[in-house]
Amino acid sequence: MQAEVDKCLNDGGEHDCPYFSTDEIENAINKIGLHATPGHDFMTAEHLIYAHPLVIVILARLFNIWLFSGHLPAKLCLGITTPIPKFKGHKSTANFDDFRGITANPVISKIWEICILPYVSKLKISDRQFGFKKGVGTIDAIHKVRKIVNYFNKNGNTICVGVIDLKNTFIKLKNLINVNPTALLQLYIN
Repeated sequence: MQAEVDKCLNDGGEHDCPYFSTDEIENAINKIGLHATPGHDFMTAEHLIYAHPLVIVILARLFNIWLFSGHLPAKLCLGITTPIPKFKGHKSTANFDDFRGITANPVISKIWEICILPYVSKLKISDRQFGFKKGVGTIDAIHKVRKIVNYFNKNGNTICVGVIDLKNTFIKLKNLINVNPTALLQLYIN
């Protein structure tokens, strides 16, 4: 990886590796749109849209530093998660399964994601990968597992399958504290 970075930095600007231009940064800012929810830094797209054009130049340089160094600031990965009720109306007894979380990320993080996505989407992904792959989902994974199990069973073999329920892998706050879910509106996830 370091050799690829050195090649990109030392070839006089004629390189095949991703390099963010100010136009890409400006297009990414415009894709976010106005009135988006701010992240923990309270910054919105409007701050960047109406800022001096030099801010876009600085962001382009900053994004290229992150790209070539392979490191992102830790605060870029922080978000504010707010519980949203899955039910309509009022409920006298609500539990944590009655809510879903929605996370507000920093605007710089959103711009970074929009800029890096075209390059990441071109990467070769294993045929065994089902999640985060365009056009492939849970149904395809279940079908593939069923085919494998049937194949081995037809040949007289026993197969053991391990399954992880991702819903239960996340720490549920009810095990840690006993609060009303509406009190979690400003919960910061680190």
